[in-house]
Amino acid sequence: MVHRSAAVNNTTAGWEIIVNKSQAFDLISLQNVTAFFGSASLSAGMYTQIRLTVESCVITINGTEYDCKIPSGKIKLNTPFILMPDQTITLTMDFNVQESVHETGNGKYTFNPIIK
Repeated sequence: MVHRSAAVNNTTAGWEIIVNKSQAFDLISLQNVTAFFGSASLSAGMYTQIRLTVESCVITINGTEYDCKIPSGKIKLNTPFILMPDQTITLTMDFNVQESVHETGNGKYTFNPIIK
């Protein structure tokens, strides 16, 4: 989902869904490659946030799978962008998977990506 701001062009603020279906990604296998999440036709204006809803996260360490908690179940990107009329843009997200997974100390893990 992306959030449109009312600040530009006096438009109505709100969330717009880009992809409304589950997808699975192996983040380790995506190193140095690109995966396409989805596309949509959006109104021109300023967009202030992108949210990725994560239904589940599993990590494998030395052949053992562990559930990995994602706080709030969403990955939030607070990087505004402006879409001009009749413009096509591509947004690329990049993050370090190894630095994004943290052991909580009791054999459980959290996933807190820092996305560029």
